[in-house]
Amino acid sequence: PKAILKHLRSIDKKLRQGRQEDAHEFLRHFVKRLTESGLPRSKDKLPRGVENTTFVSQVFGGHLRSSVSCTECKKDSNVYDWCMDVSLDLSGRSTSLHKCFESFTQKETLQGRNKYHCSSCNKKVVAHKQMLVHSPSPILTIHLKRFSAGFGMRSQKIQSSVDFPTSFDLGPFTTSKKKAAYRLFAVVEHGGSTMQGGHYWSFARGSNGTWYKFDDERVTQVSEQSVRRAAAYLLLYERTNMPSPDPAPAP
Repeated sequence: PKAILKHLRSIDKKLRQGRQEDAHEFLRHFVKRLTESGLPRSKDKLPRGVENTTFVSQVFGGHLRSSVSCTECKKDSNVYDWCMDVSLDLSGRSTSLHKCFESFTQKETLQGRNKYHCSSCNKKVVAHKQMLVHSPSPILTIHLKRFSAGFGMRSQKIQSSVDFPTSFDLGPFTTSKKKAAYRLFAVVEHGGSTMQGGHYWSFARGSNGTWYKFDDERVTQVSEQSVRRAAAYLLLYERTNMPSPDPAPAP
């Protein structure tokens, strides 16, 4: 859209018209600017965490929990990080979204040179580290890491196919293990062999359930099967079973 191109540098100063940009980086900068537009104007630095209270942050944002457990005293050390999307590694083989999340949340053993210093034991110990989703966001943005640094800092693209469902339960990969049902509503695909070149197009599901392909100024109706065959770079899911709000405290 011309209105966005006209104000491209307002989204991020590094963005340039006519230059190949990364769709994931653009989305992150765009959502960040939307978030900042909902904050009060102030000369003073706002307290940490205030940006997470805006409407945009409440739609796209959630928390990840990184947990390290000492195998001797059994004490857990938890760190909670705010995130606006989840980036998943890809191997060179065909895989599925479910397997990508299994790999993302797999326990890692810290041992040998990587032993963990437990403050309770006051020594280096063998420990288990695990990443889980703590608070699932209403809109789940998934970034499939298809680009890796290659020779001469030129990116290499991982072409492996990823099977992604139109309905997905994030529950098994959360700290609560409660059902967190999502429905696919948008896909971004990249055509080309490196990040420095190629072309992006997207698919989006309309309110009537019909899927459309957006390729520059061309918009065409497509089948759900053709969307499922896409070599996805970004996946966007909307939550379909939002938890009930906490009851108001008694007066």
